[in-house]
Amino acid sequence: MGVYPGAFVDLAADLLERLSVWEQLRVVCAGVWHNCILAAVVWAVVCSGLLGRMLGATVCKQAQGVAVVDVSVSSPLFGRLPLGSTVYRVDDV
Repeated sequence: MGVYPGAFVDLAADLLERLSVWEQLRVVCAGVWHNCILAAVVWAVVCSGLLGRMLGATVCKQAQGVAVVDVSVSSPLFGRLPLGSTVYRVDDV
């Protein structure tokens, strides 16, 4: 949130009024178009996994297993799964 990729341009009203209706619409919609393109690029980066690689998520993938820190009392594993144990896979995944 530190950097917002946006811009504001203060056009003189008389310059904007000199344009045709379609050109005015094009100027007004430029910001919406910019947001749509930016959203598509961010969506593609997130869905491709590129963001995780850029942020070093490969380190997380190299870690083996997940540590058990708590087991709910209502869970069927309560009393059977010791705290501090490591889960390496669930249902062969």
